Amino acid sequence: MRHVLYILSCGTLCFFGCPDPTDILEEEATTGKILFQLAEDCGGGALDIYVNEQWIGTLDTYRSDGGPFCGDAPTLDHLATDLPFGTHTVRIVAQGTGAQLTDAVFISSNTDCTPFRILCSRFGAAGGGGGSGGGSGSGAPGRIIFQRNSDCETGNWDDYYLDGAFVHRNTKYWPDGGPACNWTPDKDHIVILANPGSHTINIRSEAGGSWTDEVTVTSDGCLEYAVTCSMLSGNNGGSGGGGGGTGSTPPGKIIFQRNDDCQAGWVEYYINDQLVKRSSYLWPNGGPYCHSAHDEDHITAWVDPGTYTLKTVSQAGGTYTSQVTVSSDGCVEYPVTCSMLSDGNGGGGGNSGGGGGSCDWNSATQFITVVEAVVGTRCNSDNSIEVTVRNDSNGFIKAGICLQRANGTWYSTVDGTFNEGLAPGKTKNWYLCEATGSYGIWAMSITDYLANDCRYPTDAQCQ
Repeated sequence: MRHVLYILSCGTLCFFGCPDPTDILEEEATTGKILFQLAEDCGGGALDIYVNEQWIGTLDTYRSDGGPFCGDAPTLDHLATDLPFGTHTVRIVAQGTGAQLTDAVFISSNTDCTPFRILCSRFGAAGGGGGSGGGSGSGAPGRIIFQRNSDCETGNWDDYYLDGAFVHRNTKYWPDGGPACNWTPDKDHIVILANPGSHTINIRSEAGGSWTDEVTVTSDGCLEYAVTCSMLSGNNGGSGGGGGGTGSTPPGKIIFQRNDDCQAGWVEYYINDQLVKRSSYLWPNGGPYCHSAHDEDHITAWVDPGTYTLKTVSQAGGTYTSQVTVSSDGCVEYPVTCSMLSDGNGGGGGNSGGGGGSCDWNSATQFITVVEAVVGTRCNSDNSIEVTVRNDSNGFIKAGICLQRANGTWYSTVDGTFNEGLAPGKTKNWYLCEATGSYGIWAMSITDYLANDCRYPTDAQCQ
């Protein structure tokens, strides 16, 4: 691995004179931007992105940094398109498997950018439409449109789950009737797409209310679902169906968080041998904490009070099991560490994989050119570092980087090209919000990487 200390200051250069700010006139915007980013390795190869059934481009790399962020420029792992204000249909197709994701996106005149994070859990079967929910049916997804009709004095938010998976946190209500299927998704009308079939919905309020119901979604159909105060008040038992609380006893929650990449691939989270979620995402900045928001890197499961068996299974082969007790209205914080994710829980397995051959991550670094390394360009932090590299060889390369955190520890990450590798002439960009400015590049040919089933260098091996 090549170790480099490369820090540049940033500024603005004006060639042929700088314009007078008074000469710049603002025009009223009529369009906004959707910015797409694949957040984890879904194993389906490159993704074709369609908006309103028109192909706009392909994403063939992923970036697990919590984005997309509207300040990001379109790159190999960020795809953007400008569209008129209003509602647009998005369809994403995995080239390798044919799995699809469909959604409706509302572009508001109040913002010039709408981020769209692509997650593995949202893909349906090949040709089956995809969407937010599971279901066993085929065909185009249908819609469930929710609307909260009153404040209800049940707290500041209500959370929406579909088949046990968190979908949306709502903080708004609309008192003038509805919902109606001809309304567009916006801050007051929550639209969830689901595959045709039966689904369990669960609505939980900050006040402790838990409402559970079974619904049936038809292909291209629409279900109007008004959310009332009785559903959101505490101590209700819902209307039956799976999940949710038991009525007089409010549920508790378990919040999982993976704190490091650990070179373990994806992780599956189980409660009593029931899969909660598979995710490749992590959050390296401490936690989890019970006040953390529900999102891709904080996996939250609501359960009735009692004792549960928790299990994590990693792609690297690590399995870890333990028991926790959840109290009514309580919360269990469950950090997922590298020792839990390593093969055999024994410490990670080193640099070479199951193929038995040599995995030399320094064998192709001479073909990687650092195009740019700058500080202060990301996360509104003067301590951020951003590095862009290019493959200057004639073949495909598997590349990655070690970035030193501000506390002196190292963070290792990969190029996000799955088993394809970084193509000749292609670039890859990485960044870290709080860093020292020190980094190192590692690379090998994709042929060696695949032949030897190599594992990525660990954080500890960056030093």
